[in-house]
Amino acid sequence: MRENAGYGTGPAELVPMCRAAATFAEIGVDGLVVGFAREGQLLLNELREVLQAAPGLRVTFHRAFDSLADPLDAIEVLSDVPQIDRILTDGISAGHKGPAPSRCARLRQYSDRAHSRVTIIAGGEVDEEMSSQIALTRCVPEVHVGRAARDGHDREARVDAARVRRLRDILDGLSELPALPKSP
Repeated sequence: MRENAGYGTGPAELVPMCRAAATFAEIGVDGLVVGFAREGQLLLNELREVLQAAPGLRVTFHRAFDSLADPLDAIEVLSDVPQIDRILTDGISAGHKGPAPSRCARLRQYSDRAHSRVTIIAGGEVDEEMSSQIALTRCVPEVHVGRAARDGHDREARVDAARVRRLRDILDGLSELPALPKSP
């Protein structure tokens, strides 16, 4: 839930977001995905304002987490917000993608810090290689897949059931899977 393409927000954007959060709660939406950060800092007051508009909804703090200067400290802060039950992160450190094993090591560090207070979800560039590494290390219990589940990895393309099945099989630890055909 955002009013702009970045992770920051301002007073003019908070009003419609609070209104939307309240509406989502009224119609029975299961939860929100929301989060704010600016210049490496968590915008906790803004987050709490939106959450107050929908006090019964569960919340996943989204990938604004990846822009934070001290993500381990942020896990401590976010786990103290009762509505937040998940944090979505790509496991990329300081903007450097790095190989899948490095990302999984970082995700493991986040999961260890979170304990059972919040669930760390791997998301962002979770392709077959990353899925295999997650299956191998079991660094996180949940995965969010975007472009890797779409034909041609285009964010506008339809989700391809065969790609989802393959990623699911990889995450379930099945071996010897046939390769997916390359997209045209």
